Amino acid sequence: MEEQNKKFVSLSIWVSIIAFAIRCLISRVELVVDLSQNHYGSFIYNLYGYAGEAILLSGLFMWAYDKYLWKIRPFSWVAKTPILGKHYSGKYISSYKEMTGVAELFVSQTFLHISVRMKTGESTSRSFNSTIKEINDTIWLVYNYQNDPKANLQDNSPIHYGTAIFDLCDGVENIQGTYFTGRQTKGDLIFKRLD
Repeated sequence: MEEQNKKFVSLSIWVSIIAFAIRCLISRVELVVDLSQNHYGSFIYNLYGYAGEAILLSGLFMWAYDKYLWKIRPFSWVAKTPILGKHYSGKYISSYKEMTGVAELFVSQTFLHISVRMKTGESTSRSFNSTIKEINDTIWLVYNYQNDPKANLQDNSPIHYGTAIFDLCDGVENIQGTYFTGRQTKGDLIFKRLD
């Protein structure tokens, strides 16, 4: 998300500058009068006020951008980030006891943040560190997670941590990936978007 953060900061600076310039343009007559009458204190006071208004407007716009606007045109050209579905259904194939099972994937995504939760019949995992990153012309969803098996299964399958990696180059409708865990297990993940 480092690239996302840079884009977000750059966009917020430009929105602030443009809002400030428009506000000064709207009040140009008042500013010119203050300067021509040597009312420098009033001139500077007004500029500070306009800067505050621009920052407030920029903050509101950036909040809306982070939550909603980055997904729609014409704003999506700045993001250039895959928009994942909220709900996926699929399966996992695990090296742990050669298990195959049904799973659901739930994704919560804004421009700056993404979190992933996966539910199976045996456990629930939640991401604690997630990112979408482009590496060598491939777009990846990568996240670290904690897996919490159901209480009656924890003797044989204790709480553990892992990493999941999904290749998003073929789109976000059908996603496939792999995972590996701290208990030396690994597997494949295959999901189809439901929403």
